[in-house]
Amino acid sequence: VPSPRFCDNRAALGAGIVGKKLAAMTSHVYVLCYQQQCLSTCLPSMWEGKVTLVDGDLTDKCFGVMGQKHVLRATLSHAAAVAHAAVHKYGSMAMIEADTVFVDPDDGTYRGGVVTGGFDGGGAGGGGGGASGASGVTAGAATLGGARANEGVEVGSGGGGA
Repeated sequence: VPSPRFCDNRAALGAGIVGKKLAAMTSHVYVLCYQQQCLSTCLPSMWEGKVTLVDGDLTDKCFGVMGQKHVLRATLSHAAAVAHAAVHKYGSMAMIEADTVFVDPDDGTYRGGVVTGGFDGGGAGGGGGGASGASGVTAGAATLGGARANEGVEVGSGGGGA
């Protein structure tokens, strides 16, 4: 997996800053990407020094689940990141999908749980989803070594994708 690319905090993964700052507060940030997307995704510079890219294609091959349902492949990719974080004794971690579009509730694009514009993924119904294009906002975090974990929140997601 290549080294991550970093860009201006506002230019990377949408204009929102709140979710990016929340992820930056964790010990480590894992970004789930897929093949070429791992090369092209530009991440917020505030995450520099604490990011690991997780190529979903490589984890699918590693677990022998190529061609299986997306939910199984995604679960195993996320589990691999959590296991990696535990081995490295990170106190907390965030799992971010590379096609995440961060918006702040007050920036005019967030309306009642649905992203209403500002990216090519679509309007009120969300976007394409997964690695295929911009979906709604997806973010997750876990506290390692304890009993609490936030499985993630999806806002305005259109579903599926590779």
